[in-house]
Amino acid sequence: MTNEMSNSFEYIHLNDIDPNFAPIETGVYSLQLKELKRRVYFYKADHPSVIAGDVAEGEVKGDRITSRCVITDHPELSGRQVWNTLWPNQSTFKALRRLADATGIIQDDEEGFDAWLQRVEEEAPRFKCLVRNKQKGNDIETSVDFFQVQPADED
Repeated sequence: MTNEMSNSFEYIHLNDIDPNFAPIETGVYSLQLKELKRRVYFYKADHPSVIAGDVAEGEVKGDRITSRCVITDHPELSGRQVWNTLWPNQSTFKALRRLADATGIIQDDEEGFDAWLQRVEEEAPRFKCLVRNKQKGNDIETSVDFFQVQPADED
């Protein structure tokens, strides 16, 4: 199933869904990065996080980074995917720096940030990282903790 298919009800057939599906258990997994993109979003000017003076034509623009990783080298979970949304803040910047260091894909001096994101995605690096679960209401949110990233060959 492609990423586009997994984000749409158009392709779903309930007979293909495992009724015993369970979240990935928290632990360190071998991962391969498949997507790392900066995305722009808009929200209404009356949104609680809008700062007065930032409003232009009734909407505020912001951006975020979305990532998609696939678990590799696991007897039961290989192929399972984990998505993340990274918001622009110091924690995200430090986590991305750790990802760069662990994968060896360092941003060149003349390379813009978006170009670096694209290069990382194209190289689809493998690494080890903590995948954790967090209870959010009735749901469990699974995410990659990029602060815990390690080179693929490190134990």
